[in-house]
Amino acid sequence: MSLTLIIGRPNAGKTSPLHAALNEALAQGASPVLLLPSEPDVERAVSEFAGKRTVGIQATTIDSWVCAQWSLYGDGRSIVAGCARPLLMSEAVSRVRMEALSSASEKPGFLGVMAGIASRAAPFALRAARQPMDVEIEAVLREYRAHLDAAGLIEATEATVLLGGLPRLAPRVIALNRFTDLSPAQESLVVALAADAEVILALPYEPGHAGTEALGEQVQRLVEQGALVRQVAATEPRTELDSLEREVFRAVTPVIPSGAVVLAEAAGAEAEITLAVRLAGRAIADGYSPERVAIVFREAGKRAAALSAAMAAEGLPLSLDVSVRFADTGFGRATVVLLDACCASDPRREGLLAFLQSPYSGADPEAVRRLDLVWRRKRPEGRALLSSAQTLGPVVAGALQLARHVCSAGLDESTVVKWGELASSLLQAAYARRGLEGYEGLVDAGAHRALLRVVADLSGLGGWTASGRGVVSALAAAPVTVSSHVSGSGVLLTEAHRVRARRFDVVILGGLSAAEFSSERPEPLESEMLRRLGVPHGVEERLSERLLFYMVATRARHRLCLLRQSSDVKGGAIRPSAFWEEVCDAYATTPVTGSGPCPLPIERLGLVDLAQAAPSFLRGRREERAEGVSPLQSRPRRGELADEIAGRLAVPREYTVSELETYLRCPYQWFIGRAVRPHAIDAEFGAREKGMYTHEVLASFYKRWHELEHGWRVSPGLLSEAIDLLDEIAAHAADGAHAVGLAEELSLATAHEQARNLLVDDVSFLPGFEPRYHEFAFGLGEGRPVRLNGVDLKGRIDRIDVGADGLVVVDYKNGSDLKGHKSIHTSMQLQVVAYGAAARRCLGRPILGAVYRSLKSLATRGAWVVGEVDLCGHGKAVDALEPEAFEAVLEDVGDLLSRAAAGIQAGRVVREPHHSGACGFCPVRGVCEEARG
Repeated sequence: MSLTLIIGRPNAGKTSPLHAALNEALAQGASPVLLLPSEPDVERAVSEFAGKRTVGIQATTIDSWVCAQWSLYGDGRSIVAGCARPLLMSEAVSRVRMEALSSASEKPGFLGVMAGIASRAAPFALRAARQPMDVEIEAVLREYRAHLDAAGLIEATEATVLLGGLPRLAPRVIALNRFTDLSPAQESLVVALAADAEVILALPYEPGHAGTEALGEQVQRLVEQGALVRQVAATEPRTELDSLEREVFRAVTPVIPSGAVVLAEAAGAEAEITLAVRLAGRAIADGYSPERVAIVFREAGKRAAALSAAMAAEGLPLSLDVSVRFADTGFGRATVVLLDACCASDPRREGLLAFLQSPYSGADPEAVRRLDLVWRRKRPEGRALLSSAQTLGPVVAGALQLARHVCSAGLDESTVVKWGELASSLLQAAYARRGLEGYEGLVDAGAHRALLRVVADLSGLGGWTASGRGVVSALAAAPVTVSSHVSGSGVLLTEAHRVRARRFDVVILGGLSAAEFSSERPEPLESEMLRRLGVPHGVEERLSERLLFYMVATRARHRLCLLRQSSDVKGGAIRPSAFWEEVCDAYATTPVTGSGPCPLPIERLGLVDLAQAAPSFLRGRREERAEGVSPLQSRPRRGELADEIAGRLAVPREYTVSELETYLRCPYQWFIGRAVRPHAIDAEFGAREKGMYTHEVLASFYKRWHELEHGWRVSPGLLSEAIDLLDEIAAHAADGAHAVGLAEELSLATAHEQARNLLVDDVSFLPGFEPRYHEFAFGLGEGRPVRLNGVDLKGRIDRIDVGADGLVVVDYKNGSDLKGHKSIHTSMQLQVVAYGAAARRCLGRPILGAVYRSLKSLATRGAWVVGEVDLCGHGKAVDALEPEAFEAVLEDVGDLLSRAAAGIQAGRVVREPHHSGACGFCPVRGVCEEARG
């Protein structure tokens, strides 16, 4: 048979040829199947078929189809429910002796991460373990697999792959639509099905477009498997949004603004919600139907309650399609604290009181208050608390008795009934007190359904029985779908990954901060661990997030509003998402991170504005705020220093290159970072500590290597011995790194791996040079004074390689996005060149190169003398300079350092960012006048 790929940008019209193929198959007597990612996609497809009176095409989600096919043609094992996975994983972990992962295994999120790894790794062979951590993970996965086999269970990913090997189970024609990508297991299934059926797959991919780059490797693999490609060409742009769809992420032809794209910045989470509501209300006032307006966040669930209240306060209709944790709902919290109290051998008064004070207990609030006074005086403990609580009435007594029963009994048919009775009694108590209308009622109903689903799933685990405590644990983490979009006619609040192919007249896309929705989000722990185990882990996180943003941003037909928090409620700056800046770049001939403001219209809501303009979440709050807020009578004059501070700055001293760099980027940022010096309270093993660890390991290795009389370079014949020595040094350094938790331990292991990779690369790196100096300190305190252009400098150079004719200075960087010598003027990155000049002064040798070297990718950028330095393919030709040009770069850096020192001594502290990108890390960006435009 065949596999046909229909590709093209979003909105190119890929669905039409796919439906045409289904209709053709239907006309030929086949019974085609349309597989979709989610239930809303199925509902939309069914509606479209009904409107066209198309009968005979089965539309379902791919997960439902796999489950149905496996139940018919599988090997008899049942697909394990997601809620059961952490419980089975808990037993597997308990059977493995942990050493490398001992501290991580005690963290709350460890079981969830391991369960995710087990699910995704199930169908694939593991690579031979190289480090103790990997060995322990493999042992846990083997134990987990043994528990699955004993209970007659199988992971859905493994069932998906195995289905592909079963003969003739598929219909003749299968189409897959609305997918933004396929998991490795789904991709394997599609290829296997194409051997016996005609498979048609539509993907939002356009070759060469950075927005869809995430799908490039998958499309290439499918083509190599014999897929035929049909590309649907996008039409020429007619509107601003059409042009943005084409130009974003590449910015070849600047987009002309027409008002269809609007930026909005908010000071804090409440202001962000306020702006979202304001933008939605404005769209409705402009004539757009509420159901054609969508408010989208990467993490919408945690905003649903506040946004629902804000919309109601403004009289705007709202529909929901979000997911929240069971324990984060009112019904869920009450259920969990009740069960915790009844499952505990020594119940605590605080937990039981939290349940009794909730509307789900059915207790009279005044009676609860009086009982609490008795408890405070008599201090009852343990079961005496439960006994006295039953005096609050039959509803409370019944709930406590049911809770104690389900906690003490194993999960069987009789206890499933009791779980249902308990859930119903709690919901009825709340309904009797406050009803189930509005947002709270919708969430409670969803949480009630989730409880029944989890209990039903856990009761069908074959030979394995969940304990009451295990059910409580599974319940707390269970997802609750809060959905009213089917019958709702209001503005839709939803999450980015739920938008898929749905289009709206107006899309308000919020949460565009670097921490929430950005290509800078760190790779998930699961993906990193799967990579270490040699398991296919899907699309790279950076590309996946970019594709997700691109899909959501292209869902707007007439208006796109991009919303972010510019600061928190205390004024601390919040970095924008890289996607925010990419959109701005598409409107400018030069990137927004270079120079010049973004030409898009922008709306801001600051902290002072919020006090008067925010929706009223509580009755009377708006009036109280209006009465309490008065205009500021006077404001301190900014940019002026007190005489005492100015006098301190005027005294010449030693400077680090990094602080002079910061001053040149923005004097005000330097003042806050270097003079005020705000610091985080909690210590952590972050990027800085990871870099310090890697530097220490490499410096210690080369010192030991030279002491062993091997010289300074590692020869190919001694590479194995060198790696063993580095591993020994790294293990000793790890003992003092104090990494806590799986994320930090994984970061430590990654740093070790990067040090090893750099050592291997050093065998061929910089031939003719020896890595002789490491962590080379200079300055008056080190006995190596350095003065450049009248400025005294101090610092520590990561590495200096010595050759017959001169020196090469190397500065290690954690990231892979390195810049060459031109960044001296564009981004004020002076450090490595300044270090080169310092090394020349200290060692009395010519400087031939000054380069940044990525620990992650081993890429090398900077400046070096052409013909004198060989970077073995890691560098770029644009950074190789003639001797005169290289000397000019050194002189430029000296002039810039002198200018910065003079500005500091003159007390010139003004808001003058060298480029708008300099504001990204500024701690006062949210209140800075320059940042506010």
